[in-house]
Amino acid sequence: MAQLEEVRTLTIIRDIGFDPFAPNVEWSPSGTVFRNAPFRIATRAAKVVASLAQKKSDVLMVMHWFPDGFYVYAVARALRLPLVAHIIGGTAEIDAGARKLALSRAPRFIKRFGEAITRTLLNGVAGVTFTGTTTLARFRSRGVNRPGLFVARPLVPCDGEAAPLIERSIDIVYVGRIDADKRFDRFLHVLAALGARRSRVAVRVCGVSPADAALH
Repeated sequence: MAQLEEVRTLTIIRDIGFDPFAPNVEWSPSGTVFRNAPFRIATRAAKVVASLAQKKSDVLMVMHWFPDGFYVYAVARALRLPLVAHIIGGTAEIDAGARKLALSRAPRFIKRFGEAITRTLLNGVAGVTFTGTTTLARFRSRGVNRPGLFVARPLVPCDGEAAPLIERSIDIVYVGRIDADKRFDRFLHVLAALGARRSRVAVRVCGVSPADAALH
């Protein structure tokens, strides 16, 4: 999107900042790293409203439908701006009301009601993008078919030649946020079961700072 000539500025709002990867990209951190989810969501929502009040936008895009999609949808409708929802991964954004509700102990009829609301809202946006054709087909089978549905694969630049092949030393890799809705506990149970059957099972955690590890 940043490479399109017609995109003058791409403003990204997230909890923590990053180095802009293009001249027309700017980031606006919400300024919170607290683990309290409702506080983080409220802070991001306030940042979205403040950013839209400061500068005119032509289109809004939400990268994670749950939980941010719900308030961004309301803001987009209030300002009469087109909204694009990006779905990362599989059907977790719609199953049983999406993520947290799906993992809760709420009655099944509540989860079905939540899924119906999510389907209705997604059918009310200007477009939905997916990371793959399989996920697109699954959402279409769930009734998300009114807006334009597109596959937007990430562009990963590759400079130079590919790294030489080396002897494999890893059998299982987990990449993702260590959070409850990722069901990381199940992954640990799998590792424990493997360790009970195989004597040489080693686990290495990469990319987690001591400060972040303390939060978990």
